[in-house]
Amino acid sequence: MGNKEQPDEGLLGIAQQSITLICEAAVCSYVECELPVQVEADRVRLGQLQITSRALAGHLLECDRALVFAMTLGEEVDKLLQRYSLISSAVMLGLHAAASASLQGSCDRLEREVALRYNGCIRQQISPGCGDFAIETQEGILRLLGARNKIGLSQTSAHMLVPVKSVTAAIGIGKQAIWESQNRCISCQMKDCIYRRENNVGS
Repeated sequence: MGNKEQPDEGLLGIAQQSITLICEAAVCSYVECELPVQVEADRVRLGQLQITSRALAGHLLECDRALVFAMTLGEEVDKLLQRYSLISSAVMLGLHAAASASLQGSCDRLEREVALRYNGCIRQQISPGCGDFAIETQEGILRLLGARNKIGLSQTSAHMLVPVKSVTAAIGIGKQAIWESQNRCISCQMKDCIYRRENNVGS
């Protein structure tokens, strides 16, 4: 929940309640598709998608394919967040944190499965919104994956995903074992993040 100090009993109670509620409400589902990758300068071609992004180009530079996926925790989590926004702002914040952690954990599990599938020859997941990888790209990704029909995932006119606890991402696939294990901070562009772990991969 963004607190690096030792939490008090009240905060711990909210955190545990939030985790329990999210575990009961979340129904995680995803859809994936493997696409060929071509990178030229800051231009990336993912199948029929053409994207201009230095961040994505750099991330996929040594890859010839990518696993593009969309994942959601489902609409019941949205209903839960809406309900607690009217009851308790503290619990609502806890629910947002727990849902985000649950979604990221599910993405990480998928990433590990993909790493095993391709013998470690992958790059970590990268999502629209990272650096200059524009969130507008999500529209093409959702359409390509058929996400609305398959997992009920769409977006608003402002490119916000619905249900809100959802994500689109790409995992690069190459010919060498280049997976960077669990330390996502190594490839993250937010160098001034207060939670950054430098080279302490095992922490």
